[in-house]
Amino acid sequence: MIDPPTERPVRAPSTRTRIGAALGAPIAALAASLIVLGKPGTPFLFFYPAVAVAAWYGGVASGVVAALLSVVFADYYFFPPYRSFGVPTGNDALVITVFLTSALIISRVSGVHRGTQAKADLLARQLTARAEELQGELEAGQRLTEELEATNEELAATNEQLEAANEYEAQRGHLFTLAASLARAVTPNDVAGIVFREGLAAAGADGGSVGVVVDDPAGERH
Repeated sequence: MIDPPTERPVRAPSTRTRIGAALGAPIAALAASLIVLGKPGTPFLFFYPAVAVAAWYGGVASGVVAALLSVVFADYYFFPPYRSFGVPTGNDALVITVFLTSALIISRVSGVHRGTQAKADLLARQLTARAEELQGELEAGQRLTEELEATNEELAATNEQLEAANEYEAQRGHLFTLAASLARAVTPNDVAGIVFREGLAAAGADGGSVGVVVDDPAGERH
């Protein structure tokens, strides 16, 4: 029976991986924004995928940290007053709120998807291992079947040998009986009668149902 996947089927990301994902993804997104955009416009264009990458490799917590850092970077570089921190108002505050909400959803979805994929990978490994076990059991069963067939053939050969031995013993018994009877015979008629009876016994006939006509020296028939 295949055991169900545990709640955390794979090893959780290491602390180094979490920190690297939480810091590296938004920093890379900031660099791409400064190089490609160069000016305010769509400040969170590269920060959305950065949050998704951070959540995928570092977990939900790394995604949340990456989202917060993305807001800090965007506020400093792409929202007035530029190159300084301020409290966004109006449309800027709405844009940041939408980004944070979307980033939290992305982090959660990425984390759940990663966990689901990890469970699927674990189940696939378990199924593969079970399939290998079943294949081994099948091969063992086939070998056992072959051994049983060979044993049956040996038993059949042994039975034939036993039947031949029994037949030989029966024939030898008849010969011993015939020899003993002939040893007790006195006249040729006795010998003929003994041989006749043994022949009937070998043929399975009843000696009392068959008559034998023998002429004795006196000319009488018996």
